[in-house]
Amino acid sequence: MKRVLLAQILLFASSAAAQRVPWTIETTSIATNQAGDPAFMSVPGAEFIIGTDTAALGVYVWRPGGAPTVVPTGIATSADARGSVLVVASLASNSLRVFQASSAGLTEFTPPQNFNVPSPRHVALARRLDGGFEVSVDTSSSVLEQYAMRIADGGVDFTLLRTINVVQAPSGIAVDDRSGLLYVAQPTLGIMTVDSSGNRDFLVSIDGGQLGAAVGGIELFLAANGTALVLSAAPNEGELKVHAMDGQFLATLQFANPDGGPATLRPNSFDVFELPTPTFPRGVLVVQDELMANYKLVDLDAVAAVFPLPAPFLPGAGTPGPVDGGSGSDAGVTDGGSGTGIGGGGGMGSPRPNPTVDPMTPSCGCTGGPFALLPALFLLWCIRRPRRGFDLTRP
Repeated sequence: MKRVLLAQILLFASSAAAQRVPWTIETTSIATNQAGDPAFMSVPGAEFIIGTDTAALGVYVWRPGGAPTVVPTGIATSADARGSVLVVASLASNSLRVFQASSAGLTEFTPPQNFNVPSPRHVALARRLDGGFEVSVDTSSSVLEQYAMRIADGGVDFTLLRTINVVQAPSGIAVDDRSGLLYVAQPTLGIMTVDSSGNRDFLVSIDGGQLGAAVGGIELFLAANGTALVLSAAPNEGELKVHAMDGQFLATLQFANPDGGPATLRPNSFDVFELPTPTFPRGVLVVQDELMANYKLVDLDAVAAVFPLPAPFLPGAGTPGPVDGGSGSDAGVTDGGSGTGIGGGGGMGSPRPNPTVDPMTPSCGCTGGPFALLPALFLLWCIRRPRRGFDLTRP
């Protein structure tokens, strides 16, 4: 009995341990040593790593293994892409800059006149099911803005759809293109979701102990079965945390030098590109390294070797119906309704609380995971263990 119990403790402890994944390529460093939120793009004939310089120069553009070119936008804080369209939050101009990618590089669309976003920090671009775009951006405060984005005749226009109040200035935002559900990282509280009606709910509380000391950036891996993996950065621990769409804790990922050296990467922002590319047939993670002010590219095939990944959602391949809220290996998702894209899904969440009030129950422990059972198992083992020590000859 004692041996079985000890084996159970070791099993739970090992399942909670971080999975180490080597990166494949790293970029050169940002000249100002201030690397921001990245993006990855794959277009016919080219792949691009997009970096942002949060201190001075602008947008860095690398091809895998190559030297960068710099688009001089001034201070840029965040980037996100869908297909060949890239949106960059420009703190220098208090606006959003929009680019078209081709094998030749980036071409900027003519920006609208008199368009302003106060102190844009993080940006999340979504492709609606009808082919249009929507973009969410925070304002370095607890207020987010969502816009419909229209591209035509070489220019771009934005129409304000709604403003969203959260509790803290976000450390990252991400959106599910299929339902429009917005995921907002709250640095000292956890991960919040906001549906198209503005209803807010906390998916994961930081009190559960599975987000690290503070929550950094957040991204989604969209799966073909209608579910998604929710990835968030734990910069103080040098890790990424993986949760299911129902808040279930799934895994911790660390990123190591490919030569077997120590895992010293300090991620804060990152991008998930789950579609196949010529260089990365399984997809790729682009992870910001604050220590080196550069980006590490992690082949998702290497991630799948230590943590099974579902088949990715392929835009244009049809949108699956709602999935039940199961809590098993299917990473179940709350029924998101049958809307027509961003702003059309929903039903998730509770009535909006006052934005100045923390909507999360303190110490709610809403992430169970393997750590939750360790104290009880260890206490039981201590009570039942023989006082004279281990006798390895006893059954």
